[in-house]
Amino acid sequence: MGLRTLTIAGMMLLLLGSRSPARVIDVPDDFETIQGGIDAAEDGDTVLVQPGVYVENTDFSGRAITVASLVLTTGDDAYIDSTVIDGDRDGHSTVLFYDCEGRGSFLVGFTVRNGYTVDGGGICCAGSNITLTDLKICDNTAEIDGGGIFCAGGSSLLMRRVEVSDNESNSAAGGGIYICDSSSVTIEDSKIESNFAREFGGGIYCSSSRLVLSR
Repeated sequence: MGLRTLTIAGMMLLLLGSRSPARVIDVPDDFETIQGGIDAAEDGDTVLVQPGVYVENTDFSGRAITVASLVLTTGDDAYIDSTVIDGDRDGHSTVLFYDCEGRGSFLVGFTVRNGYTVDGGGICCAGSNITLTDLKICDNTAEIDGGGIFCAGGSSLLMRRVEVSDNESNSAAGGGIYICDSSSVTIEDSKIESNFAREFGGGIYCSSSRLVLSR
């Protein structure tokens, strides 16, 4: 994955425009868990996560924030592998976006793995405006739809430099990505491979929505 080298100030300006002031919340220095950082954040803030394996399920709780590894500050894609959100296959999506408003929410520079739930094992996006950048979404399972990513409820999703691999939909569609319900998804410079669905769309399943693929 090719990455741009950006300072945190430059990246925040790019993502959030003129919104000010914005805080940087450090995990684990300020909060031990990513969710703790998210819960303390307000719209426009950045939760900056140091390398490690974080065994938890994260919920953006409607916040228009950035959650990022040190990829954000260094441009070094090694942090994707060394900064992991592990859902521990405990019956929930590893990362949940629900009703994120405003300019949207951003997830940057992680491996997202071991989610297990009904829809959207790795990432579940409902009624949200989100951007996923420099991620590996792997080894997640949905009992019905969207092993890697589930996008519904008129969501707007932009994916850049994202690898979606080895995810599974046990009983229905969209082993890698499931898109439905008037959502809009743009996928740029990404790789989707080795995903499995029991019925339709091992890689991508798209119904009544807009999908754009580009290099």
